[in-house]
Amino acid sequence: DGCVWDKSQTMNSLLPYFIEEVYELIDSIDKKDYDNIKKELGDVMLHLIFQSQIAAEKKLFAINDIIENINRKLGF
Repeated sequence: DGCVWDKSQTMNSLLPYFIEEVYELIDSIDKKDYDNIKKELGDVMLHLIFQSQIAAEKKLFAINDIIENINRKLGF
């Protein structure tokens, strides 16, 4: 169901937030701050899932499609 803010988001409206999270992850990796890397990886993963959910609601693709693509790349 999500909150009003979540419901109003689009794939494009989330891009600035996603970019910010990736920069925070890069900074944590550069600093070898492993506790923060774990947190920032979670934030990036949240964005991946959020984007996937938006796509699923638009009937574009589902997260399972993404996972299948990853499995093919890895040869599974």
